[in-house]
Amino acid sequence: MSALDALRINKVDFIISDIGLPDISGIELTTRIRALEKEEGKVHLPIAGLSAHATDDTIREARTAGMQCVVEKPLTNALLMQLISELIAPIANETDHIENAPLNSAFSVDKFPLLDEGAGIALLGSPDVLNDLLTILINDEIPTAKKELNEVYALHDRQQLHALSHKLKSGAIYCGTTRLQQACQALENYLKGHDTALDEALYTQLLTVIDQTEAAAIAWLKQNK
Repeated sequence: MSALDALRINKVDFIISDIGLPDISGIELTTRIRALEKEEGKVHLPIAGLSAHATDDTIREARTAGMQCVVEKPLTNALLMQLISELIAPIANETDHIENAPLNSAFSVDKFPLLDEGAGIALLGSPDVLNDLLTILINDEIPTAKKELNEVYALHDRQQLHALSHKLKSGAIYCGTTRLQQACQALENYLKGHDTALDEALYTQLLTVIDQTEAAAIAWLKQNK
């Protein structure tokens, strides 16, 4: 049975494809999968490429074909868990294509803490450094991010929205603001595809989490003067 046949008859959440398959390359397989999804009106499945020695040209070709990322072998349990966390998305049915579709549990970030103090201190080395970064976050990064996100979203510029969510996520990782990190990641991953049904819901979720994170950071700073 071919991979395409398997996709037609099985429910799949995401795909990991070796770049160097013996019959056709993983890149060619991705191209065929994207064509099939377009033909059948389906949402793009997340696809990760697996390679022993991927060059920049190979990675660029893979992304052009429709892969979300290319990772190096071996595929360890830790790497697999990371891919699942970053790429997994539900297969959308026809109702997923309505405007402003609601989020489901696969995209919800409510289970993540607003501020993981222990994780932030472990990454930064001390509470004082966490204090400094959270101060920068609420005084500089969040006001700037909210302004830029609103401007870009009003223009329906998905590429710039992706870039801004990635930038905000980078700062959130080091501050221990886990829910903000995950909200950025959810929007960023979705914007890699072509479906737009959840754009507004994921964008609204991010704005909500930004406000929640700001409040949590202010409360923590007051308690740790």
